[in-house]
Amino acid sequence: MNQKNNQIQHHPEKIGFQKPEDEIFPPMIVLSAANICNSNCVHCAFRRDNLRKREGNLYMSQELFTKIFDECVKEKTIIRITGTGEPFMNPHLFDVLLEGKKRGLVFGIITNGSLLVPEKSKALLDAGIDMLEFSVDAGTKEEYEKIRVGLKFETLLKNIDFILNYRDKIKCLTKVVVSIIDQPDRVDVQKAKEFWEAKKVDNVMIRKWLTYGILEEERYSKEVYLSPKNRVGCPYPWERMVILSNGKVTFCNFDVKDGDGYYMGDINQQSIKEVWGSPKFNQWRELAAKKEFEKIPLCAKCDDWKYKSWQYNYLNSVRPSAAKKRNQDLEKKYNL
Repeated sequence: MNQKNNQIQHHPEKIGFQKPEDEIFPPMIVLSAANICNSNCVHCAFRRDNLRKREGNLYMSQELFTKIFDECVKEKTIIRITGTGEPFMNPHLFDVLLEGKKRGLVFGIITNGSLLVPEKSKALLDAGIDMLEFSVDAGTKEEYEKIRVGLKFETLLKNIDFILNYRDKIKCLTKVVVSIIDQPDRVDVQKAKEFWEAKKVDNVMIRKWLTYGILEEERYSKEVYLSPKNRVGCPYPWERMVILSNGKVTFCNFDVKDGDGYYMGDINQQSIKEVWGSPKFNQWRELAAKKEFEKIPLCAKCDDWKYKSWQYNYLNSVRPSAAKKRNQDLEKKYNL
């Protein structure tokens, strides 16, 4: 596929909310469950300059989870569990996920997989967790342990193999995805992709290197998603709300540097709907739509926008249309 066609594939028909209901409530809410990690990955921006100290706590409280879930249960939204560290280091996460599934919430979880031992995985699969994404980044022990410093490849394989086998045993519809950050000098990306495809995971996602304004720009991929010659707004302000572990809401996940942050609101004091439709959020969206990026402090400094596709992204892999296709594929596999 040539560069021009690749850009067309990743570009939307319009810059803005893709569905009318998205303007009322975020189609995806990204929760920073933990602000602490058990790994020291070489490509992680948050391990540098003590960035994790900014939020002022180690993980999201059970009370804040509950407040967020109370509002989301009335909406058709996807809750993406992630963090500036490993989500399952939050001591409340396992219990709140099980409670959330009882209430009918939709979850996608991103994890390094080291703490998702069989006992916990079994309970999550029994509860019908919607999507598990494992950040693997390699397909061999040598490459993996050089990139994901402090973790063991054997532990990852054991935990993922259990999930795949148990999922097949109980014939549940949980989607199992692995992701690899494209780092050609550190990992053979194609061999890693083939390794995980042979495991029969549902999808292997190759993610672009992002700097967050901190990491090395020379590692940027030459293949971009959006044209550098005609910058357009990236999808994040219209498709996702990022809630930090302390309840503060950022305009996008580029807001990571030390300091107070450019916050849109605080879910401890406000509702999700109130912050999503706030004058400040809408003002910055309008500026981005008009390409007045220099007037938005975060956008003015961002170089990662070129790698943020409107089509090839997490939201489109878990929205109802994608979930329907996923379920049909699994139902066919299990002869349901």
